[in-house]
Amino acid sequence: MKTLLLTLFVLPAGLLASPATEVRVAVADFQSDFHVDQQIGGHGSGRALARILRADLAVLTPLTVVGPWDLKADAADVVRAVTPAEAKAAGESLGATTLVSGQVLAGPAGPIVTARVIYATTGRTQGTLVQSVRGESVADLVSHLAAQVAALAMAQQGLPSGSWQAASILGTRRPGSHSAHDEVACVVDVDGRIVPDETTKWDQPQALSPGLHEVYVRFYDGQRLMDHDFIFNAVPGAHYRVSFERPADRKATVWIGSADSGEPVTAKAEADTRLPPSQTIDPQNRWPAWLLPLPIPVPGQTH
Repeated sequence: MKTLLLTLFVLPAGLLASPATEVRVAVADFQSDFHVDQQIGGHGSGRALARILRADLAVLTPLTVVGPWDLKADAADVVRAVTPAEAKAAGESLGATTLVSGQVLAGPAGPIVTARVIYATTGRTQGTLVQSVRGESVADLVSHLAAQVAALAMAQQGLPSGSWQAASILGTRRPGSHSAHDEVACVVDVDGRIVPDETTKWDQPQALSPGLHEVYVRFYDGQRLMDHDFIFNAVPGAHYRVSFERPADRKATVWIGSADSGEPVTAKAEADTRLPPSQTIDPQNRWPAWLLPLPIPVPGQTH
């Protein structure tokens, strides 16, 4: 699917902590090697994953993402231990309560990601791990890791574990007349996962794990197919809708917005007439091309 620049992120919402409590997380670039880069068909997978993880953590209230954390390490080493003194110094420098480092490994069914979650005040370290399973996208894999990291970061400060529900997205239909077909805007593909018979299933919600996703949408007027790619950060528990405008004799304008308020969460874009995405896309071991070369900004991140 088409490579896009990220231009819009939504703000965190959901679970609230005490106003006096802040969970401020800094994530270092993860380590990786050519074995996992070969497996996913890209390069710099550790850096890419860390960028996605920062974006995913940013929508998990009450976390705030700061940094990134510049962890000095030899790329040939395994993820090294951080001393309490180093953790405290890094935390004070970044204004972080929690530091995260990690490693991406090649596993039998896809990437395996290990992470260390370090309480900056004491240097106490806890580990967590996620492993690819058949049919799971990389976006969902990192979303699961973000939830585990967030739960550990909150527990280190004596806060109850968060509960971040999946978001959802569905389409829109405008009924036609005796001389015009229905007009439908719908989801075709989420992170490489094809939605079969998408124009007839426009009203069936598709699940989005909290965090960053690539959503391929389609406008259909009974004669022409017009498509567009969007990348956006799904807030836990939010409901989204593919919306459209279709002036007479012009291309459709499509966007993704809140299903509750109607407010857009992406830019409005003119849909293009194009071939549909490959029906042979397999999300397993597929590291989307847009993740690797692009910087991914995080809302509210300090530098």
